[in-house]
Amino acid sequence: MYVDSTCEGRAPHLLTCIDGISGFVLYSQKLISENQNDLEAAFAKVKQLFGDPLCCVHDMGRGINNALNVIFPGVARVICHFHLLRDIGKDLLGNAYKNVRKSLSAKQVYADIRYQTKALEKLIGDSKKARNLFYRINDSMKNLSELLQGILYGYLQELKSYEYSGDGYGFPFDRPKLLYYNNIKRIYTEMEAIENLQVFHYDLLGKCRFYKIKEVLNRVLSDKELAGEVGDLELHIEYFDKLRNIMRIAMPGDKKGLNDPGKIKTEKELTDVETELKNYLQYLDKQKYKSQKVQAVIKQLEKYWDMIFAGGIKTTVQGQSKTIIPQRTNNISEQFYRRLKQLLRRLHGNSNVNKDLLYLPEEIALIENLSNHQYIKNLMKSEYQLTCEFAKLDIQGKQLPYEKQELELVMPQKIKKHLKNFKPLECIQNLKF
Repeated sequence: MYVDSTCEGRAPHLLTCIDGISGFVLYSQKLISENQNDLEAAFAKVKQLFGDPLCCVHDMGRGINNALNVIFPGVARVICHFHLLRDIGKDLLGNAYKNVRKSLSAKQVYADIRYQTKALEKLIGDSKKARNLFYRINDSMKNLSELLQGILYGYLQELKSYEYSGDGYGFPFDRPKLLYYNNIKRIYTEMEAIENLQVFHYDLLGKCRFYKIKEVLNRVLSDKELAGEVGDLELHIEYFDKLRNIMRIAMPGDKKGLNDPGKIKTEKELTDVETELKNYLQYLDKQKYKSQKVQAVIKQLEKYWDMIFAGGIKTTVQGQSKTIIPQRTNNISEQFYRRLKQLLRRLHGNSNVNKDLLYLPEEIALIENLSNHQYIKNLMKSEYQLTCEFAKLDIQGKQLPYEKQELELVMPQKIKKHLKNFKPLECIQNLKF
């Protein structure tokens, strides 16, 4: 049974209990908050209706943990690996990352980069001409002015593309501000190399805004306090990413984003993770002198150890012995809430769904079961019968066409494609006159 709740603004929490094997929403109820008493009453109803589950998968909320202890004593429990990793990552990286983000914002580097982009586009002619120069820099351009302008425009576009980059997991798995800082450092180093090659004379560099763009980057990199925060952040990222690799979830470059269920599928893989994590704890114990935050990670892992490594569940199905390996995340619940909120947003176009959660009946979660054919068959015996019932309620409606607004809110795909092969130093070094 996957247990979780969601809320928006001042709306009540919508609690759901989902059967992980069939995918059925077993029970849903609105709660003022995730307090233990209300959760105990809700779980007691679930127990009355369906009995004890084989296993409960949930996040690290204190109310849910305590209520499950009372209502389902002795039932196997699995703590969500994603939530555990996220909490540990926030403890390790939160303060340093916050300081890096604040420093970059205080220096107005994002505004300066946008200003330099507009100024360069104006110098070239317009944004379309600037992009065309960028697209052509790998085509053995002979005009040095156009080549330099195309390279600088590529650098500015690259910084723009990294402003909100990530794999879709959110912080602490994605660290776009650190990636932004490191790209500033790399681009600044390349600009110094371009200047030292002496292919472009001083007047041309000045005319094409080379020095103005370089100065914007230098203002960021010359801040020693910011550099210290980055160093501290990168030290703790090393600890966090080691744990991330051991837990085999939310891996860098994985395109699943928040839909990643984790890579642990068998008891052997779980045993391997347990062995690796024991070695990791020994490694952390030796690193305590470097950071006080490491001790908090050790305590967190020791606290939830048994719930991290709950093994396979042996049960009997139609007279046959079977071992069930539960997912190591409560992603089933999280995906359910994302689908529900997406549906509500599509109905009225508002991103905020707190009024929906406030006024809609708590049984709204059970509607998800209607997309499950086995559920309909169990309930109505025939999908045709359900269709007839809905046909009685059907009303005539119109679907308005969606008009796409041509707003440059995202990086054009063509620019992204060219950025993959964006190697300005090679272009300059390969010039033949």
